[in-house]
Amino acid sequence: MTNASCCGRVDAAVALLCCGVAGTDAGRLALQRLLAAVFEAGPAGSSDPPTELAEADDRLFAVPVAQVRSEPPARAWVRRAHRQRVGAHELDVREAGYEPDDLSGHRCWKVHQVDAFARRLRLLQAALKLTTVAVADRVGVPAHQVRHWSDNNAKPTSQRRVALAEALGVHPDWFDARRDEVADVCLYRFRRCPCGSDAALRSDLLDPRPPYAVGLEPTGGHGLWCAGCGQPYVFDPDGWLLVTPVLDGQPGYVPFAAALQGSGGRELADAWPHSLWVADPDPDHAGATRLPPLFTRRPVDW
Repeated sequence: MTNASCCGRVDAAVALLCCGVAGTDAGRLALQRLLAAVFEAGPAGSSDPPTELAEADDRLFAVPVAQVRSEPPARAWVRRAHRQRVGAHELDVREAGYEPDDLSGHRCWKVHQVDAFARRLRLLQAALKLTTVAVADRVGVPAHQVRHWSDNNAKPTSQRRVALAEALGVHPDWFDARRDEVADVCLYRFRRCPCGSDAALRSDLLDPRPPYAVGLEPTGGHGLWCAGCGQPYVFDPDGWLLVTPVLDGQPGYVPFAAALQGSGGRELADAWPHSLWVADPDPDHAGATRLPPLFTRRPVDW
């Protein structure tokens, strides 16, 4: 899993916790799968989806819904849940070359150690395929300064924040200091699929086999799949589409999306969700994604 997609899974889990949806069946289903994807990418994570879904189920059983309605406590809970999962498999962690008490060297674990500002910077930089040097040149600072920002070791001045937004092509409010600890809810919860295809949403199984976690899939494991881009969602009681990941790229694992051209496991390697981050058609930007239009406007969830 890339830096961008790992940021996406962690941020999505934090955002949905901040929405309070952990107290709903749909929200718990989405969070279960998001946590499973994070666990899978972590130290000694299992490539077997049932294993990580069961681990996520165990952590969600005791989630304090009312206490994780803002970004810092929600982020802390996701990090704590992941550490508990790691702590339950210390032997596997050591065999993977890490110590359970010191996971700072793992690329996924670094995402837990930074705030919303740094994760936002990391996500945009990775999705747009901009090197640290390229961003630094655009902002007018040394490359090590941008690394300090993305590592959560320093924060830019107000003037540098505006320059950083311009360098990445986003509205300056995305890097306003007041948003440093605000979850980007609008990137993971939608009224309609943001892919722009205006295609219908089709109800289908999230998995082609019986549900893995008893009690967390009251709809029988069904989700809503966009017929245009293949992004799966679950529908919450307030009418929101909550993004949910496909956990595995095995043949036949994605019953509906696999039939769509260009989908089927794509979200495991790209900025996520892929309904929002569309491949840039410019041949000079190979491998990059097009900046979602919502980033050019003031954040709607602020």
